[in-house]
Amino acid sequence: KFINLDKFIFIDVDIVFHSDIKDLEEQFSRFDLSGGNCIGLGPDLSPHYLDKLKDYRKENPGTKVGDPGRLQGFNTGVTLYHLDCLRSNDVYNGYLKPEKVASLFSKYKFRMTLGDQDWFTLLGFEEPSLFYPMGCQYNVQRSVQYLTIKEYQKVFYKYHYCVLPHEMMIEHRNGCGPKVENCLKQERVGVDKINWV
Repeated sequence: KFINLDKFIFIDVDIVFHSDIKDLEEQFSRFDLSGGNCIGLGPDLSPHYLDKLKDYRKENPGTKVGDPGRLQGFNTGVTLYHLDCLRSNDVYNGYLKPEKVASLFSKYKFRMTLGDQDWFTLLGFEEPSLFYPMGCQYNVQRSVQYLTIKEYQKVFYKYHYCVLPHEMMIEHRNGCGPKVENCLKQERVGVDKINWV
């Protein structure tokens, strides 16, 4: 429960900082606590949720969930938790009930593949005020896996490219990349992960 902590920063093991971690910590000061911001997340820089929400989008043709922008989904490789806010937030705590989690996944016809990331993404569709949308420079994901899938090649750039390399504050070396050749090589040799140099 971390009862002695009021804030918590979670980072994946495949993270490289290009700035002082204090720059990330300062993002907490931007949370609109009175508006309900309790968790800070950046966008998932791939059409992952466009792909995983196909069934829901088919049944709801006017929906914007999964589209580039605010509704493209989150990536939890860098997550800021304002624990005091979460402890006292009735909306968030209501969604922790197993039946509410199941209902959320059922509504979006979603099969979980990425655990907390999937849950936060779906929760963000329902309750956007719970989340402070961090700029993508705080979680620049390098995976280009979806660029190797033909149906996403024309839209990939709308999701993936958000800052110039020198503006990157935190690099997330997830998946395959940063070149398409890395992903194609991964498929040919059947490995789970490409080692970064």
